[in-house]
Amino acid sequence: LFYDRFDPASFERLTAGLMHQSPDGVILAPSIETAARGLVERIDPRMVVLIDGDLPDVGVLTTISQDSIESGLLAGKLLDLLCPNGGRLLSVTVGVDDHHLQLRRKGFERYFAAIDEEGTPKRLLEHLVIADTRDWASLDAWFAGPGAAGPEGLESVAGIFVTNAAAHEVVARLPAAVLPRIVGYDLIPENARALQEGTVDFIINQQPENQGYQALVAIHRARVMGEPVSDVIRMPIDIVMRENLDFHPLSTG
Repeated sequence: LFYDRFDPASFERLTAGLMHQSPDGVILAPSIETAARGLVERIDPRMVVLIDGDLPDVGVLTTISQDSIESGLLAGKLLDLLCPNGGRLLSVTVGVDDHHLQLRRKGFERYFAAIDEEGTPKRLLEHLVIADTRDWASLDAWFAGPGAAGPEGLESVAGIFVTNAAAHEVVARLPAAVLPRIVGYDLIPENARALQEGTVDFIINQQPENQGYQALVAIHRARVMGEPVSDVIRMPIDIVMRENLDFHPLSTG
């Protein structure tokens, strides 16, 4: 079942019949936290495997994902290395009810919370939350307004961290001649093309196919073999750049 991750009503419509189907297992990407939590609480949580994110305090069979805070920390370090001469850093989060995206931003902030010897913040961080992928006008407005403020304008924005797969969308909306360093997520074809063109520096790949495979294995072990399954199965934090892109399979999104 595929739902619009920015439309809770879409999620509710597609999952309404699950309670009457008695499935042996449900593999769920909880992109809409409130709606996903409601579904899990209405069915047997022990048959649910979460992928690509978690639901705090919900006792599902297992959660298969990266450590979102650690991946945000890594993104912060990558941008810190990419921008050695200072400058502002912007984080862009698309979606307001996605717990693991919020954790990525939290990890990013945590990296830059370090204080240097003079007691001043290590970086000037700015954050932008976009309601959904139909709301790019707010990014355009940021580029034209707060982003352009100051004597150097947008040139002072040294790097951008995009907490989901929308790095290529941010690149497409950058004003001409503005070339910040960019770190994002998910090796979808559009982001792979941006890596090849050099407009995105790093993509953190979540290995979605492997997550799906591990989810099926977990359900088989628990429901068929009667074996215990770990509460959390962590995926590696996989860094993709232009130089190693050819060795990574693309995701379909």
